[in-house]
Amino acid sequence: PLDWRADELLTEDEKYFGKLDWNINDRHRAVVSYQQTEGGILNLGGTSTSGTLPSLGLLSQAYTLQSNLKTYKGQIFSDWTDRFSTELSFSRKEVENISSNLAGSDFASFQVYLDPLPGSTARRSIRFGPDRSRHANALTVDTDQFRLTGTYRADFGHTFNFGYEREQIDIFNLFVQFANGEYEFANLNDFRNRRASSIGYQSAASNNKNDGGAAFGYALNTLFAQDEWEVTPELTLNLGFRFDWYETDDAPLANPLFEQQYGFRGDSTIDGISVLQPRFGFNWQATDTLTVYGGIGRFQGGSPNVWVSNNYTNTGNLLGIFQCRRNGYT
Repeated sequence: PLDWRADELLTEDEKYFGKLDWNINDRHRAVVSYQQTEGGILNLGGTSTSGTLPSLGLLSQAYTLQSNLKTYKGQIFSDWTDRFSTELSFSRKEVENISSNLAGSDFASFQVYLDPLPGSTARRSIRFGPDRSRHANALTVDTDQFRLTGTYRADFGHTFNFGYEREQIDIFNLFVQFANGEYEFANLNDFRNRRASSIGYQSAASNNKNDGGAAFGYALNTLFAQDEWEVTPELTLNLGFRFDWYETDDAPLANPLFEQQYGFRGDSTIDGISVLQPRFGFNWQATDTLTVYGGIGRFQGGSPNVWVSNNYTNTGNLLGIFQCRRNGYT
């Protein structure tokens, strides 16, 4: 497979979408929708035009990043009175990102250095075999969201918005570099003679690279309320809050050596963490051509799931790494 070749390189991109909108009666409406996307991006890696370390990557270095998305959503909109309305919704999103090496991913990566050109100090090399970061690389994220909101239009220009939502996220993140090994050769003769100058290997403690993935989940709960007050036709004030709290039953693998070294446990989680976020804003139409607006508040969001995932994979006792270099080789 190291000399893998192809007459053509194909990528596919398919999208499907369906939506049903049902007017149940004058005061209630239901909407259901479905979306599916399947596509891939071809990456031809291993080639660099660096002035000091130029390299040429063969096709066995190439991979396709396959992204699959499925979403399901149902909503019910209800006008219970002329003043009070609600929205009830449930959705599920399934995201899958998988790296597929064109020539397979069941063998090692290689880098072979070439003799320097006369008068040049650049270290030229050829790279082949699967990309070192694609030996075990997959990510799936399933998200279930429940949301219930209400709007009440009161007297004196007040409109109250309030609700609750819950987002349950389940993640599997597999990222083990050079899990099939990587070999570096100082020159072509060393490669012909199978005399590597550097060897690297990383895998899970079970020696099965697929066991090095992080599998965990958590839920984000939110309560929110806001008063939108139209003080005058020119001035609107917004005052409200958002309260978030996290729940999870999944904890990273405990590492006693980490606790011994740093004095605290490494298997803590986000379970029970909460954040209160008060907010205030205004919008003032000073003239027909001038609008002044502003606000102040506390905000949080956009959870960095990759960082959270690192707590479950980089525990110090889940993955192991081996590297060996010949004496004097740099």
